Amino acid sequence: MANVHGHTESKSESASARGGEGAAAAVSEASSRVGAAIDEVGRQAKRTAASFAAEANERMSGLLDRQVEAGADLAGQVADSVRAAADSLDEAAPQLADLIRGAAETIDDFSENVREQSAGELFQAGSDFARRRPALVFGGAAVVGFLLYRVLNASAPRSGPSDGRRVAKGRSGGKRKTARNTSKTGARRREPGRGA
Repeated sequence: MANVHGHTESKSESASARGGEGAAAAVSEASSRVGAAIDEVGRQAKRTAASFAAEANERMSGLLDRQVEAGADLAGQVADSVRAAADSLDEAAPQLADLIRGAAETIDDFSENVREQSAGELFQAGSDFARRRPALVFGGAAVVGFLLYRVLNASAPRSGPSDGRRVAKGRSGGKRKTARNTSKTGARRREPGRGA
């Protein structure tokens, strides 16, 4: 019986080993199906993101192209205004009027050149120009920055007396005299209602 019993044990061991292999195969197959599903979801997400990015890029490109066209229209209007100014100067200063007309033609040519290019092409041309002449670009940026500073500084509200009087400051920085209570000769005037 030991022989028979031993043979029975090996059959059950072999059946459990096959059952374990079957379970491992099922787990492996399920794992590979889950992996494939995750890969497909990832591919779909990439396609969707690429589609959204392409659509956003197309919309942005269209918006930039419309802005470029509006800028070209504005430059054309400036050229027309410069021509009108040249026409008004024709009788008084014909040489200056011719010079101004030349500037109007240059502005008009610029307007047409801008109108014929997309925003991407203009960006590329600007980038190429900046690489070829960086000193000119930085110098222009400095001039524009200085002008913006001057314009913004000039338009900033002034702090000080609100009644329009000018205040002269002494060496200590405090109020020394005002335009209202000082005569032209510099002598102090008496203000009404005050004693000597």
